[in-house]
Amino acid sequence: MNNKWNINFWKKNDGTCYIIKEFIEPLKKNNKALLKNLFSRMNRYVDKSMDDLIPPKDLEKIGINLWELKFHVLNEVRFLGYKDGCSAFYVFCGFIKKDQKIRNYYIEIAKKRLEEFKKEKGK
Repeated sequence: MNNKWNINFWKKNDGTCYIIKEFIEPLKKNNKALLKNLFSRMNRYVDKSMDDLIPPKDLEKIGINLWELKFHVLNEVRFLGYKDGCSAFYVFCGFIKKDQKIRNYYIEIAKKRLEEFKKEKGK
């Protein structure tokens, strides 16, 4: 299988994109170097097929239909989202990991947005 894949910042049907508003925009203001490194790493992922893509330790299932995508850049950046087969990863929540475990706060946000995503996409 040689499917290319995309990392998508999920937008609601009304155009709201939480990941841009809550994570990317603040990084633009406060940590441009981290943002540049993050986008560079994301571009490397997109250039590959899902089969060859990410070391198993960097894409981890954390719940029913909920995945953690890890980026080891200047800080430990994490995206929580939905992996749509071998073609796409929809990001619902992003954060800089500061603790050993993912804070429940982020998991609950991602679960809520996963439900919204499923309703809107009919999944």
